[in-house]
Amino acid sequence: MKSFAPIKLSANKVLLPSGVVASKDGKYHYWQCSVSGLETFAKPDYWVKVMAKFGTEENLVKTYVCRKAKILMEKGHSQDEIVNVLTISESKVARKDRKEVRKITADRKEVTKKVRKVGLKAVKSVVVKEVVNGVETEVVKKTYPWTNDPNYFGSGEPSAVDFSADTTTCHYPSRFLNDMCNGCPIYDKCAYTEKYAPGAHLDPKKSAKHVPIIKKIAAFTKAEIEAEKGSE
Repeated sequence: MKSFAPIKLSANKVLLPSGVVASKDGKYHYWQCSVSGLETFAKPDYWVKVMAKFGTEENLVKTYVCRKAKILMEKGHSQDEIVNVLTISESKVARKDRKEVRKITADRKEVTKKVRKVGLKAVKSVVVKEVVNGVETEVVKKTYPWTNDPNYFGSGEPSAVDFSADTTTCHYPSRFLNDMCNGCPIYDKCAYTEKYAPGAHLDPKKSAKHVPIIKKIAAFTKAEIEAEKGSE
């Protein structure tokens, strides 16, 4: 098995006889992957689970394989290849590429980020008198450019639809399509040029210019089906 450089010790770490490194207060334990040499550590609660799995610290040091190394082993990589992939420092080209990707991502976020919409501000506030619960009270109200101006948005004065003057629009298309205008509530006022004549729904054949939108497909008889098969 390949040997690796030991874990660097600091003032707060001590090397145990098993090869595991522990913090001086005993709360943290550090060890290496036996295949790649990558270092890992465990907090007290996780260390209990590690010991339950490996039994002893010596066995942990000898047999522990990190997840990344396991994946590469399953793909058929040798130990030297795994070490090269997981432990060699990132190349200058790779670092440059990573920086470029981060820059592109940042630029994309800058372009696509949502702009916070600023609410419309009132032009001014005015004091008006209103009667509230029978008592006249002064109330402060905000005014906007369209306050008291019905034409501000270009809509003009509201007006009702004049059915007798509109010759190009059917205002009840469901009645027109399904019932040939029968039962239309504005039939007498309607000036639509394609309007059906009174009673047209009773005999649709008389209205030659109007044809059903959907036609029912006639079912084939058994004899017709057999005749079609015989002609193939």
